[in-house]
Amino acid sequence: MKLLFVHDHPFFHSSDNQYFSGGGLPASVWDRYLKVFDTIDVVGRQGGPLPEAKINYVLSSRKGVSFFPQKNISGLRSRYKNISNATHNLTDLIDNADAIIVRLPSELGLLAVKLCKTKQKPYAVEMVDCPWDGLWNYGSFVAKLYAPLLAWRNRQAVKTSPYTLYVTKEFLQTRYPSPKSVSVNCSNVEISEISEDVLAARLQKISSSKNKVVLGQIGSLKGRFKGVHSVLSVLRKVKSQLPNFEYRILSSGSTPYYEQMVKDYGLEDVVYFDGPLPSGKPVMDWLDSIDIYLHPSFKEGLPRALIEAMSRGCPAIASNVAGIPELLNEDMMINPGDENHLELLIKRLVASETLQQRLAQENHSKSKKYHHALLDKKRTDYLKSFASFSSKCKFNP
Repeated sequence: MKLLFVHDHPFFHSSDNQYFSGGGLPASVWDRYLKVFDTIDVVGRQGGPLPEAKINYVLSSRKGVSFFPQKNISGLRSRYKNISNATHNLTDLIDNADAIIVRLPSELGLLAVKLCKTKQKPYAVEMVDCPWDGLWNYGSFVAKLYAPLLAWRNRQAVKTSPYTLYVTKEFLQTRYPSPKSVSVNCSNVEISEISEDVLAARLQKISSSKNKVVLGQIGSLKGRFKGVHSVLSVLRKVKSQLPNFEYRILSSGSTPYYEQMVKDYGLEDVVYFDGPLPSGKPVMDWLDSIDIYLHPSFKEGLPRALIEAMSRGCPAIASNVAGIPELLNEDMMINPGDENHLELLIKRLVASETLQQRLAQENHSKSKKYHHALLDKKRTDYLKSFASFSSKCKFNP
């Protein structure tokens, strides 16, 4: 069977026609689908040629996976210019697919759902994020006006979906219900190791004397949705009040905006942009090197990076958006953009070894629910059911 996967994720092509991702869709992610389907056609956005310095990109191409990037249809001007061509291309790809998976929110995904309904082709939705939060919590006045419409469009797409996968246990299900679908909650996190040795090493790290406290965060620097600007603003105010510290950011995307902010705030000696790392051990080793993990996002689904940090026993502070309350205790969460509360929690956590040890144990324990062996079986059973459904019937929305 041939699977068509549709999302707005940008892909960058190399001179030898290999496709790369900014980090969100590495080649390994396709393994979960190839356990059930023979081949995958991937639709995403055209990112353009791969820059010579590949440091911010990971290979997405692999055997059995073909890429069909489309021009951007987000935004009024881009949509007017490119919607006709995208519709034509998606129509052909949908006609040639045996099953279609649409990852939302995404404009290409919403277009694919519309075409699937017209053609009575069964589709499955992966609901991985809340479009309302990003536009409402951190957007222009026009973005706030658009937030209700975009949320409604996604609700309509999910409402009639015969199969729906949510990355949260409750949050996205409540905002974007699919009452008639076969649904499953399954995070897109894949943690292969959650050992007691990791926790023991973390507790030892907390109790040992150290020359500096290392704050860390993982997330794209494209836009301001990950709250990096909030952390920088707080650190500017508390730099003289904290013990010797560093703030390290593991990220993909362009950094000139943040580099200038670091310079303007006088934080050049304490802030480091580490660039992206391959998933797996390199990221886990990086997390082991930090003392406190920060995740003050303005929008999320269920953040993979936060769960990975928890699996390494990292004490964590995060915003209370989307599925994050399913992960952390209320006393370690802030409202998006609440810099005063973020400052208070950073100071409190840095000052208390006892609190760090308690959070390390709590977070490590909670992360066990996201071990890849548990999630893989749930996801594979769901995909097998969807594949069987797709092969047997037409969909009447």
